[in-house]
Formats: sequence, C-alpha cells, structure tokens
Amino acid sequence: MDKNLINEMVKNEDSHPWWMARLNFLDSLLADLDREKTRILDFGCGSGGALERCKNRGFVQIVGMDTSETCIEAAQKRGLTVKKISTDIPSIPSRSYDVILLLDVLEHLEKDLEYLRVFENALTPGGYILLTVPANRFLWSFHDVANQHYRRYSKSSLKKTLAATNLNLIEIRWWNSIFFVYTFVVRKILHRSNHVLESEIKIPPRFLVPLIYKLLIIEQRFDFLGKIPGVSLVAILQKQIS
Repeated sequence: MDKNLINEMVKNEDSHPWWMARLNFLDSLLADLDREKTRILDFGCGSGGALERCKNRGFVQIVGMDTSETCIEAAQKRGLTVKKISTDIPSIPSRSYDVILLLDVLEHLEKDLEYLRVFENALTPGGYILLTVPANRFLWSFHDVANQHYRRYSKSSLKKTLAATNLNLIEIRWWNSIFFVYTFVVRKILHRSNHVLESEIKIPPRFLVPLIYKLLIIEQRFDFLGKIPGVSLVAILQKQIS
C-alpha cells in the first residue's frame, strides 16, 4: 500500500465506523473460546485494532503479522507482539494457531489460494479462520487501485477459492449492504469524472460516525440482510477435526 494511505489507516483505525463495526464479527467468533488457551494470529494486522480488541476481551496468546514497518510500530505501541512478513509465502508452524484473522487481506495477495493453504496448515484441528474481503468486481475503483488490490470477490468466486482447500465453510454472507447503492454511485461518478484520487480510509464527518456505525451493527444482527449484495463479504471457516 501507498505509505500515505498506511499513515491514514493507522491514524483512523480506532475511530472509523466501518472498522469499528467490522470488529463485531470478531466478537461473535471469540465469544465462547477459552481466553487463556486460544492462540490467535492476525495476519495483515495493520496497526493492531483487532488484536487490541482480543486483548481487551481477555485473550492472552495473540500475535500479529504485517509487511509495513509503520503498522508494526503502531501495533507495538499498543503493547502487542507483531512479526514482520518478509517472504512472499510465509512459513507458519503447523497447528500453531486456533484462530486466524484475515481481515481484508486476501485481496492484497496475488496467490490467495497458496496463502489459504498455509493458513489451513497453521490451524489446529477445529480451529477457525475469520476473513473479510471487498466484493463485486463492478465496484472496482480508485479505492482498489490505491490500496493495491489484486481483485474484488464475487460470492461464487470466493466460495470457489475456499472450496479448493480442505476447510469447512461455516458461514458466508454479504456485509455493508446498507451502503451498497451509495458506494456504487459515488465510485462510478468519481471514476468517470477522473476525480482526484482520495482514499475511503478517511473518517466521515464526525456527526455521521455514530449513525453509520449503528446502521452497520444493525445489519450484522439480521441474517436476512446478509443475503443482500453488499460492499464486502464475510466468511468463517473451520479446519476439520481428524
């Protein structure tokens, strides 16, 4: 990612309504897991917002990985353990984690399936992967270019990629359906008018933040809204217990 965008992300991760709402998927996954024994890896952890949420929920065996020195430094300032990703396809010890977080990560990886197989091997039997990805190719815009995405996923393309692993797909749903039309209109208008490149990482006007956050949370709570096409896809995978 562009260094300016990384700095913007680090600055806004804890106060952007989209990032804040996304962490509620994490809360749901972790709710019934053992705080002392569960080992969690956040791959592509950014400045550590998700890991800090795990820490605040009482989880003690947590670690992050990222490519950005800026993100690693920001996460370490939170008192988190973060490792540098320094190889194309990382080597992660077999059965070393019970939960792996891939929060808007796969779209940055050219060899997404190869990475998924590494993560599958790194999971303990019965372990989980929580992943989120940007959805719908026709939403491709300046946002994806600036963030160095390789792709946006359709529901079928994501399911096809996941099916090439031995992981069980527990759940897959659309997310951010409430702002789907808004996002489509804004991105197409900006794209066609050659608008100056501007990241969507920036925080909306402060008075709108609580409203946007509440709308996204409401959407998460109703399963039927997860069947309506959205800006993102969310999936939960589980490794088979052999």
